[in-house]
Amino acid sequence: MKARCSVLLLLMTLGCATQLSEWQHAMASDHPLVGRIWASEAGEFVSSNELTQELLSTHWVLLGEKHDNLDHHRLQAWVITELVRGGRRPAMKFEMLMPHQARQIRDRLAADPGDLAVVLSAFDRSGWKAERYRELIDVIYDAGLGFDAANLSPAERRGVRQLGMDGLPDELVEPFGLDSPVDPALREILVEEIRQAHCGHASDAMANRLIEVQRAVDAKMAYSMLQGGDAGAVLIAGAGHVQRERAVPQHLVGPSLVIAFVEVQRDEFDPAAYPSGYDYLWFTPRVDDIDPCVKFREQLERMHAPKTDADMNAD
Repeated sequence: MKARCSVLLLLMTLGCATQLSEWQHAMASDHPLVGRIWASEAGEFVSSNELTQELLSTHWVLLGEKHDNLDHHRLQAWVITELVRGGRRPAMKFEMLMPHQARQIRDRLAADPGDLAVVLSAFDRSGWKAERYRELIDVIYDAGLGFDAANLSPAERRGVRQLGMDGLPDELVEPFGLDSPVDPALREILVEEIRQAHCGHASDAMANRLIEVQRAVDAKMAYSMLQGGDAGAVLIAGAGHVQRERAVPQHLVGPSLVIAFVEVQRDEFDPAAYPSGYDYLWFTPRVDDIDPCVKFREQLERMHAPKTDADMNAD
């Protein structure tokens, strides 16, 4: 009940203004951009009411998050509530779910509609820490929208790692341009971004493999959204997957709206200086100020280490 009440408080607050009186994260919560919504193309701030009007007229909605930021999930809950309140019932697509998990959720809820634990368990088993998503899950569950997979299946992921695009089903290759190479200039940009994201723990071979996996995941997410039907679909995914020019949106047909929830930088007050490729930026406090290269050192070093036979079998 506590989670449901906090969602209600959030929705009541946002119904009146784009500022929240209380944030889940305190880091930089006093930053002047926090709580504001920036319309990238227009180059101006908009209200939550203005954003709602555009949401209700858009078939595809893509919500890009930083996975560990609770405020991003609370704002996603607001978006879903506004869509439902406006008469929309979109299919909900999650990066966090694979096809077999979505089937398990669907089958279990059909047998026992009250068994929300099956949804939480699916998130936890995938390593996404369901408690972070609890408020969003509650809103979707209460609205009866369902939980659909957007990610590759384990077999598809193994296939692309081992065989490249030849390891994917035909419906994901030619229709989404995966049979064509990445533009060399774009590949160079992507390789450099991967190197930076992995704090130097990414060889050229690893970066190129990750680019192929990313392309495959983006194609699968777009394919999943396109199965949403006349009601449209909402994608919940990391912000990198929803960049308009090079990720999921490029594969969609029809009007789409991309919102990225973005942590403010302490010394950056110009919204135009933040990441591009999104229709709207919704600014939030930060989870922390820890250097990610320190925070994730062990995981990065493990990723960089040569794989054993057991590791390869686990993949």
